[in-house]
Amino acid sequence: MIKIYSAPSNSALVDLTDANSIVSGHNRRAFIPDRKKLYLRNDDNTKWMSNISLSATSSGVDVTSGANGFGFKFFWGDVNPTHRVWQSIGYNVPININNIGTSGAGNGDTTFFPFWMQVEVSPDTDVSLYEAKLLVSFVEHSVT
Repeated sequence: MIKIYSAPSNSALVDLTDANSIVSGHNRRAFIPDRKKLYLRNDDNTKWMSNISLSATSSGVDVTSGANGFGFKFFWGDVNPTHRVWQSIGYNVPININNIGTSGAGNGDTTFFPFWMQVEVSPDTDVSLYEAKLLVSFVEHSVT
């Protein structure tokens, strides 16, 4: 099972099977995005994963695509991208990730893989509490 962590430790911030949250706060007077470094990890060393994709989803008011004054952006890597790089990334463009582990490795890869999430809220957006979910899709395989 792939899980999302706030830090490379065994203390999960977001477990895809639980209802834990990542909170993002914003100053309505300034357009300052909230950036968070998170990690993907395969927690089952008897499995390996392929066709991995990470994006955001919401129900009701769309808070992921940049419409309605809200937007999510993602970047795969350890270092926080520059402002220019963040500007070049489209809203809610999925991160497509290579395999985590391989069939012939003898065990699954349980490394913490870093990625960045940026949440943007326009200054003129009505303040309210909105919810979005991170969606990780993958194909699970047994290690041989």
